[in-house]
Amino acid sequence: GAVIKSGTTDVTSNYSITYNKGKLTIVTIKYCANFYLNGASKIDGVASNKTNVCCSPGSNTSCTITSPTITPATNFEVLGWGSSASSTTIIADATGDISLSSNQNFYAITISSEDSTKTYNIELNLNGATSFTLGGTTYNKSSVFTCQTGYAYNGGSIPTTCKFTLPTITRTSGTVYGWDTNENKEGSPTYTQGQVLTISSDIVLYAITSRTIKLSYNGNGGTTTLPTQSKEVYNDNEGVWFDIPAYDRANMCRNKDNDYVSYKYSGLATTADSSIVNYCQGNKMYATNDTTLYALWKKVYRTATNKISSSVNVRPTPNTNKSPVCSIPSGSKIYLTGAPTACSKASDGNKRRWYPVIYGNCSGYATAGKNCTIDKNFAADAAVKNSCEYTDYYCSGTNYNLNLTPKNVTLNLYSGPTTAQLQIQEQCGGLKSATSSDTSIVGVDTSGKVTAVSGSVASGSSKTATLTFTTNAGCTDTVRVVVKNINEVHPTVRISISGETYSSGYKSGAVATVTCESSEGISSYTAKDNTGDTGSWSTNTSTKKVKKITLSSASSSRKVSVSCTSTNGLSASTSKTVKIYVYSASSACGVSSYSYSGTCTCKIGGMGQITKSCNSSVYFSGGCSSWCKTQASGLPTEINSGSCSRTTNYKSCYHT
Repeated sequence: GAVIKSGTTDVTSNYSITYNKGKLTIVTIKYCANFYLNGASKIDGVASNKTNVCCSPGSNTSCTITSPTITPATNFEVLGWGSSASSTTIIADATGDISLSSNQNFYAITISSEDSTKTYNIELNLNGATSFTLGGTTYNKSSVFTCQTGYAYNGGSIPTTCKFTLPTITRTSGTVYGWDTNENKEGSPTYTQGQVLTISSDIVLYAITSRTIKLSYNGNGGTTTLPTQSKEVYNDNEGVWFDIPAYDRANMCRNKDNDYVSYKYSGLATTADSSIVNYCQGNKMYATNDTTLYALWKKVYRTATNKISSSVNVRPTPNTNKSPVCSIPSGSKIYLTGAPTACSKASDGNKRRWYPVIYGNCSGYATAGKNCTIDKNFAADAAVKNSCEYTDYYCSGTNYNLNLTPKNVTLNLYSGPTTAQLQIQEQCGGLKSATSSDTSIVGVDTSGKVTAVSGSVASGSSKTATLTFTTNAGCTDTVRVVVKNINEVHPTVRISISGETYSSGYKSGAVATVTCESSEGISSYTAKDNTGDTGSWSTNTSTKKVKKITLSSASSSRKVSVSCTSTNGLSASTSKTVKIYVYSASSACGVSSYSYSGTCTCKIGGMGQITKSCNSSVYFSGGCSSWCKTQASGLPTEINSGSCSRTTNYKSCYHT
């Protein structure tokens, strides 16, 4: 007979061989199914590939085998069988029968389990920006988004990262830079808008933006060469410090009105009509918005001296008939506030010129002399000059100061803090020095950093020192520092809620775990909720107290609180409010049905006595009385008694 070999192997039994009338027919009757692990752990309990064989009897074109079982690798789940190692398309289930019509290869297809995926939080903080846009949606407040890792197939490496595209940022009238993990970054952020990040843990990102604040100067009747200053305010900072340029006679000028009236520069103010100098040149100024500082000018008058031996009267108008408002003693200095009047005949018959003058708090007109003699009475000094020609500039602005905060600092060598940072606001020529009255216990530098000296104070005691700061312009300010070496560690208190969550709270039976811990020991401990339940002990040692309170009754604001005092006398407390939902019938769940009760009794003339059980018809007709009247149809009723009432039956649901 015929023999069929595969290589040297006799495989004749796999085929049906017939010879009829010179025709040889060979039909395959045995099919092989090769099953490959392809990343799975086992096939039919064995950690190796497997081949199953089935035979097709007679002239059948297919045969059936039972799918072997697939054991997936750890953290993987079975999908079924595929046609290739890289395929994720299932051609046969992992259970049941598989029909073969030819030799065929099957590859185990598995996928990483849901539990193996990771979800990360990405918090996007506006940090002073106006909004950001993500996926076509604009967000006007800081928000948290999630990113989930993907899946792996066939025993491959399970992803531990996911991708997140950073949104675009908007800042009204500002500059946008990008995103950074440092909220105080000033420009040059780590990440750009639209950048795709690979996320491997929770992350908080801050929008990095800025806005420009300008400080301008206005001559306010004069001229100024002081340039407009611009500074960037980054992120959510409110403002920025400006250094006002030092005084230079040439940068603030105002021309005299005439030879009698001119101006001297006094300083800078925040409004044009101010009479108070707010800033001197060389000061610092903190601005939160665009600001203009205005030059303030003090009028300067030409001076003169009463050179005659008698007093000169000052009158309210240039008229000798007017009573004097004051008189200028001989030899006294006065201000001439304008040029003398034209020569004219006065009421006393003499021709006179009059000067407008100021003498002390008195102002008016004083005659220059009879017969229009110029300066017969007064010796006028030199004419006034333009403002920039004066060299005696002096400014005493209201912001010419030094301010340190806080004024009192406490450091503790036992439990900390051992350092502190002072905030320095200075508009007084720049800091010159910072000194400590006792450098053996505390040191300080001109940046405002205060440091306690280790080992300087004995255990259980404290010492005090004074810090003094001095500026180049002579301003001073002080800070009092107390250095302790005392145990002031407060106990640790916390409340945690466990149980099945529901809506915005927990289902009845949730448990509040109330804890107080102190390495120093606990002298008192109270745990309770607002129903008065104090719970049961879980842990009760000298350094740790734990109680568990079961939250079973419905409440929209079940409050659990704890207070604790350690043996060193320090205490701590906290509270937590939760909603507790119970499952029961309640009006909050809606109406389920109505039930009716009662019996109506009526005795109607000519009809005898009748009764009626209460139902919806009786109830809504107005009760027994109305029902009886309806039945009587105008006949007299001898008895009209009974009642008809309705009870509302509510649905059951979870409610507070």
